[in-house]
Amino acid sequence: MASSSFTRIWILALLAVVTRSAWANDGHGVRTETAEYKRVSREIEFLASDELEGRGPGTEGIDRAADYIRDQFRELGLKGGAADGSYYQPFPLSLGNQLVDGSAKLILENGDGERRELKVGRDFQPMTIGGDADVTGQLVFAGYGISAPKIPYDDFEGIDVAGKIVVIFRREPQQADESSPFDGKRVSAHSYIRTKLLRAAERKAAAVILVNDPYTTAKSEDTLVPVNGFRGASRKVPLVQIRQSVLDQILAKSPVRTTDGTELKSCTQIAAYIDEHLQPVSTPLTGWKASLQAKFVKRETIVKNVVGVLEGSGPQADQTVIIGAHYDHLGYGGFGSRRPGVYAVHNGADDNATGTSALLELARRFAALPEPLPRRIVFIAFSAEERGLVGSRYYVEHPLFPLEKTAAMINFDMIGNVRDNKLLVFGTGTAKAFAPLIEPAAEGTGLTIDAKSGVLAASDHWPFVRKKVPAFHIFSGMTDIYHTPEDDFETINVEGVVQTIDFTEKLALAIARLPEQPVYVETTRQRMPRSRKGVGDYGFTPDYAARVTGVRVGSVKPESAAAQGGLQAGDVIVAIGTTTIKRPPDLIRALRSADRSKPLTLTVERSGKTVPLTFAPLKPEPAAKTEAEKNKAPTSKVP
Repeated sequence: MASSSFTRIWILALLAVVTRSAWANDGHGVRTETAEYKRVSREIEFLASDELEGRGPGTEGIDRAADYIRDQFRELGLKGGAADGSYYQPFPLSLGNQLVDGSAKLILENGDGERRELKVGRDFQPMTIGGDADVTGQLVFAGYGISAPKIPYDDFEGIDVAGKIVVIFRREPQQADESSPFDGKRVSAHSYIRTKLLRAAERKAAAVILVNDPYTTAKSEDTLVPVNGFRGASRKVPLVQIRQSVLDQILAKSPVRTTDGTELKSCTQIAAYIDEHLQPVSTPLTGWKASLQAKFVKRETIVKNVVGVLEGSGPQADQTVIIGAHYDHLGYGGFGSRRPGVYAVHNGADDNATGTSALLELARRFAALPEPLPRRIVFIAFSAEERGLVGSRYYVEHPLFPLEKTAAMINFDMIGNVRDNKLLVFGTGTAKAFAPLIEPAAEGTGLTIDAKSGVLAASDHWPFVRKKVPAFHIFSGMTDIYHTPEDDFETINVEGVVQTIDFTEKLALAIARLPEQPVYVETTRQRMPRSRKGVGDYGFTPDYAARVTGVRVGSVKPESAAAQGGLQAGDVIVAIGTTTIKRPPDLIRALRSADRSKPLTLTVERSGKTVPLTFAPLKPEPAAKTEAEKNKAPTSKVP
């Protein structure tokens, strides 16, 4: 990432360049020598740099990002959108509960006089979802903490846990069995932490000790979940997680016995027995008791939406077109991260440095127009989107411009991974006037637009839709690195971002010039599209947390292209074709650019040796149905 001095130099350069350069597009992408390309590229890199700390609420990095956006609006001559003329719309944000330093203790004792005090963060972790704790009680092992009479399976049947501390596994039995009554290989509601806590509370348990299930840890590390790792309000049953090694030490002295007298002396043995017999082995852990203490306090911070305004001119100047993007991300992980237990900067290059850069680039273009537009344009960089659309929800409850006079909202969220020149545009059905605007806006950009009439119930357009404001969501699709530390600048298709900005510029201008204010139309809720092609299509999962040169393989799906090509868990991928792989972004870029119709060659390191492998070509994906095909009536009732 760029150093502080380098960053300051090119920020000054950015501030000096506010006029639009000549657009260059050959139909296959944006020419990278244009000033626009360089400006957008540098801006994404800055917003996604380690210096901004993942733009997490409560960090100095997110304040630096807000100040940068404000300064750009000011330099461009945009007015501040707040009532007092400033650019900030501040609001309070709860960061959840925080563990009070020195308050967490977990002491294990047995009948032989053995006493062990565990170390917080290494051996155990209290969880905010369970609330404060000050309990002492006998230990009872209760399998997965599941009560499912319809299956039938009940870990609590025949045992008394009232006033005791219950030890349970995460998730559920038979996770690898497609025929499992626990919804096959899919996650059922019995796996949810809140469900497990509710079942324990119903039986008056004093506290719950959670242990990672062996099935999951066979594929990854036995990591402790962050303090705020489980969402939801306190369940009034104290919850703490311990490592499997701690429980294994207890089981070595107090094994679980099955009905035929077999002793199960480890977590792995217990899980294997339950998987095979689908029969609980719940039992008191004779002679063992635990003392648990933890105290939490609420943590709150002030964050802000950043709002810049270009006034319109004429009879429709009191109407508003909002162009928005969220600039916050996950900070150092934890809440929302798909790498639980990994404390690392989550730079959020795609999510959503790309959208923020697009917002600023459109502000530059519109500020350079020789005449005002017929409608007011309001640019909003939203905060706290990752915390549940808090910033956009706050705006619609405290609008700076009347919502009934808001003609449209255009939202950028994750536009950095345009593949094959295809861009997703949701919300074309939220106003009758919208659909006809798409094709003319795409003309000359090199993009093919996958237009969706419905909207996703996610991201900052959604609160506006709930208030019946017509809205677009501009989106390039999900990726394997979504909400991980690997979402870095190096993975971004900057050409696709600039193409997307060009498309949206024409779309927004068309909306601003519509003869009548668009009228909201109720539409459908869309499902989130699956991840764009990448690592997962070949059938292996990288271990992105591994500290190696290359990318370590965490697991390989049986009968996949990777498995048939000889890839093994633990291999370290060091090359794809002639491309050297040193970091996860290298792997992601190489796989996305690979010709899937041809064999894929790669090199791995295995047990100190270099091993060449070849994957068979992937089968082509079926062509996506058009809206007309989707709506066509079936001609036969045969499934």
